[in-house]
Amino acid sequence: MAEIWVVYCVLLHVWRLGISRLELETNNMEVERILNGTTEALRGNVVVDEVCELLARNWMVKITCIRRDMNKVADILASLSREKPFREVLFTSSLSREKYLDRYTYINKHTSISSPK
Repeated sequence: MAEIWVVYCVLLHVWRLGISRLELETNNMEVERILNGTTEALRGNVVVDEVCELLARNWMVKITCIRRDMNKVADILASLSREKPFREVLFTSSLSREKYLDRYTYINKHTSISSPK
């Protein structure tokens, strides 16, 4: 249930930013199935209903499930979020994401921060 609450908060924030296309990846297959409507689990739940209302708005949102071990970028970003105060990072291109991750690799090599597994 906590994962669905996070999805709700992310979708609401992204909607308020005015972003019209979003690819949201989760490592929780059940959350992906619930939000794509391929299971009846949690049908009628208030948070799920709110997420569905957000998804029905005039924008394109694709929700997919990706295994954690297959998504190193998410693992690195999640690791960074545990080490530093929250701040918003909006990648406008894959090049900016690569520079950000290269910076993390540099920091990792020169500090005691361990690399995510």
